[in-house]
Amino acid sequence: MNFSSIKEYFYKSTSFCFLIILMPVIFFALIYNQLITLDVGTIIFKDSLLFSILFFAFELIVLTIVHLYLLHRLKKIAKLPGLAIKLDSYFTITMIRVVVGALVCFAIVFGFLLTHNELLDVLFFVSLLWAFFQFPTSRKACKELKLRGDEHEMVYYKKDRF
Repeated sequence: MNFSSIKEYFYKSTSFCFLIILMPVIFFALIYNQLITLDVGTIIFKDSLLFSILFFAFELIVLTIVHLYLLHRLKKIAKLPGLAIKLDSYFTITMIRVVVGALVCFAIVFGFLLTHNELLDVLFFVSLLWAFFQFPTSRKACKELKLRGDEHEMVYYKKDRF
């Protein structure tokens, strides 16, 4: 990602994250509106509680695997030389986190479409909340990249120079 300052870096990355998260929210709103106005029954699954529990297990497994894998990659990125290289790699990590969160949200909305179980509504909002916590902040970047000294000060306070 090209950026001319630290402020622009966080502005662009946060904007991309909001756009990615907005897609499943719009999809959920459209599906929810259609289900309420058309008043249709469940499409496939009659035992929706079991299906909801399976979706919860799926979400938990996928998000845990992604979280552990990205923590492993963050340790490697923290050792790279140069702040620009670290921030570019951190942008990739952040986008992977948010995209996986959005894909999980899409899967939950699809499950809601199939079952109409209200438990999946709650699960959708929990996974959406998880995705919002993955947004890049200067404090989080400093902590995850293990920045020290001048690099920490530049990123934390979003300065342009030392």
